[in-house]
Amino acid sequence: MRKVITKDDEAVSPIIATILLVAITVVLAATLYTILGGYTSLLGATTPTASVEVQNSSAGDQAFYIVYVDQFSGNISLSSVDMRIIDANGSIYITHLIPDQTYNVANTWNITVKGGDYLGATTAMTISGRATASTDPYISEIQLIDTRTNGVISTTSVSP
Repeated sequence: MRKVITKDDEAVSPIIATILLVAITVVLAATLYTILGGYTSLLGATTPTASVEVQNSSAGDQAFYIVYVDQFSGNISLSSVDMRIIDANGSIYITHLIPDQTYNVANTWNITVKGGDYLGATTAMTISGRATASTDPYISEIQLIDTRTNGVISTTSVSP
């Protein structure tokens, strides 16, 4: 008797294989985009800039400063802004700006922020405290920091 060998080619056709590979690639790309998409939001974010004027009204051992925002390019909530105060000794005090309240920073400075919930030309801040040469020196620099990008919005040197 003779042996008959039959060929059963039941592999996936090239067209079906191509469609499956494209579908797998699309699913993987969509999964990566979903997982990593939240991290790309900061790539396009820019730090707004502001022109800030500081008026030193200190007298005797009472330090008193008024901080005005002259010009501002951008739109940022005060909840996303920190103030960095640097005194003459190089000590750094960082505080979150809280609108329409007076609050104390490190038992040294009392800060009041007026002008709404957003940083802009109507924003005014007062900083007061005791400043003597031996204890709490006067302020030498004030910076406004964007907490979303960790960028500096404004840096202003304060004249004594």
